[in-house]
Amino acid sequence: MDEFDKKFAKLREHLELEKYPMVYMFKFIMPIDKVAEIKPIFQEGEITTKKSAKGNYISVTVKMVMFSAEHIIEKYRSMSHVKGVISL
Repeated sequence: MDEFDKKFAKLREHLELEKYPMVYMFKFIMPIDKVAEIKPIFQEGEITTKKSAKGNYISVTVKMVMFSAEHIIEKYRSMSHVKGVISL
């Protein structure tokens, strides 16, 4: 089990109890210049954003139809290369 899998093991357990397909909500906080890097990952999702008061950071919410716990975990894994992103 790699470091990513250890970090998301509890989430995976929770997600495996859900019924699929379902609309899943991803939430992130990131530097504003990183939004362009995540858009291709979530191109089929509904993306909403809100800038921080000083404009340095942005909160991003993505709603997507997901088909399995593994599908959700893979989306998080695809985000792991983007520096400065915090998953909520």
